[in-house]
Amino acid sequence: MLIDLREPEEYEQFHIREALNFPGFRIKTDKFIPQLYGYKNKENKIIVLYHFDEKKGIDYITQLFEKGFDNLFLLNTGIEGFGQEIPEGLEGKSVPSFEKKEEVKKFKKTRID
Repeated sequence: MLIDLREPEEYEQFHIREALNFPGFRIKTDKFIPQLYGYKNKENKIIVLYHFDEKKGIDYITQLFEKGFDNLFLLNTGIEGFGQEIPEGLEGKSVPSFEKKEEVKKFKKTRID
């Protein structure tokens, strides 16, 4: 299951295809959507959550974990990173164009004899 933790207005503007909207602020109220309960800790079921970026999603995933959810995963680049890599996977009223960030080059240490 794929859950968009952003506000309903943000979800309507654009979201990842097949994602359900469950605003993160609702976690504290214990008013979960039925689909979320249907996946809670079920064998062979995972819940992937995302927000605009991973920083905002970390607090919400922590709150769900504290409420007994174990099968949680956070989309570590958020919808922004997803949109950079797979723009055709987004849908909504006003899908933005995310520019792909430059890759950070990793340098390999080499031994000099």
